[in-house]
Amino acid sequence: MNKHNELKYISMLGLNNLKRIPSGYMCSCPICKEGKSPWRTRLYILTEKKSYITVYCHNCGYDTNLKSFIKEINPYLFDE
Repeated sequence: MNKHNELKYISMLGLNNLKRIPSGYMCSCPICKEGKSPWRTRLYILTEKKSYITVYCHNCGYDTNLKSFIKEINPYLFDE
């Protein structure tokens, strides 16, 4: 799966509060649930300046690549 193909799966994950930012995307973390406030979006999906996509949560410290993140959050989507 290359970087361009991975980008189309971000919106298909159903992440809460997903917003586009200049360096990629930000949303609420599905791993730590980081609180119930809608403005607490601490999970960053960084797509710029690297050959791969990084997923990092500033609340719980979750750090992985997008392929592993998709596999953990939605394994059925990963099988596709």
